[in-house]
Amino acid sequence: MDRISWDKIDKFRFYGYGTVLFCGLTASLYPLFVVKTQMQVQASQIMQSSSGSRRSILSTVRSIVLSKGVGGLWRGQGTVLVGEIPTQTIYVTVLEVARQTYMGLAVTMFYLACLHQLWFSSDRTNNDCSTVL
Repeated sequence: MDRISWDKIDKFRFYGYGTVLFCGLTASLYPLFVVKTQMQVQASQIMQSSSGSRRSILSTVRSIVLSKGVGGLWRGQGTVLVGEIPTQTIYVTVLEVARQTYMGLAVTMFYLACLHQLWFSSDRTNNDCSTVL
């Protein structure tokens, strides 16, 4: 099994491209989270007042754009990115280092076969990342 070692990865490119791609993905999906949150708030208000009906996704988008402008669909994204970028960086680092470590343990200590190595390293890595973050 040929895997790229964590030591051989160009960290500047890895984190640079990863951060740019992560920010782009977050920016493209963020309006959906804003609309979902607005619909949840609306649903809780309807339940409290027991009157009115729920609006559709399109009417919620229209309402946001009319009241706050198109930028309202991305309102609060800066705050989210400020929290998510360091978290994502730590997560990926712990994931790769732990995967590499456990892959080595699976080979040297336990003499596991190829599929068992993958299972062992993936299982332990997921547990470690969940614990750290």
